[in-house]
Amino acid sequence: MVDSAQLAGNTWQKMIEVTNHRQIKFMRVPAGWTELSSTAGGVGFQSRRSFGPANNSEVKLCLAYRGLPISEQSSAAFRRILHDHGNIVFINTGATPSESEIALIGSLSEVLGTASNNQVLNRETGWRGACFQLNRAEVLQWNGKALLSVQGWYQDPETATALNEFFGFFYDGDPQAPLCPAEEIFFQAPDSKAYTHYLPELKRALHSIVWN
Repeated sequence: MVDSAQLAGNTWQKMIEVTNHRQIKFMRVPAGWTELSSTAGGVGFQSRRSFGPANNSEVKLCLAYRGLPISEQSSAAFRRILHDHGNIVFINTGATPSESEIALIGSLSEVLGTASNNQVLNRETGWRGACFQLNRAEVLQWNGKALLSVQGWYQDPETATALNEFFGFFYDGDPQAPLCPAEEIFFQAPDSKAYTHYLPELKRALHSIVWN
């Protein structure tokens, strides 16, 4: 990690540059954001780095790896979707998900982690209901790398009250490995107002990524 500075108006703001973090060779964190936490170890090679605006600790940009690769079946499904599926994987229209949508999102359950408990795969209501509302999932070519983009929000399953807006990238951490070490970059905000406010800064950070 290298600290640099950027002139903004009449004040200098520190800018963090992430370098050589797993698949990320370089990423420029938004000006005025700070590193909130960094963890490594535990399960396998688990790691997580979190960044956020200095004046809003509830807004976070996280770089995460869960420590172990996903299963053989999930690895094959995820890699197939990244390279063969095309663009749109799912868009929430409010209609009951089709069998093909259920099968497709189901094949990504291990990749999605907690976001796999969504309304496509979990049709229960009340406290047994989905804790994540999946709004959109699509395959993107981002600065030359295929990844799965996911947008939605976490919610209280009993009341369906939104708790946390979410925008994430999921990608293959080592395409040559037999099993896929799925990695994540995700952005979370406590409500839609904060999400909309900080989204342009997030996108600039994501566009700065150079992959290893």
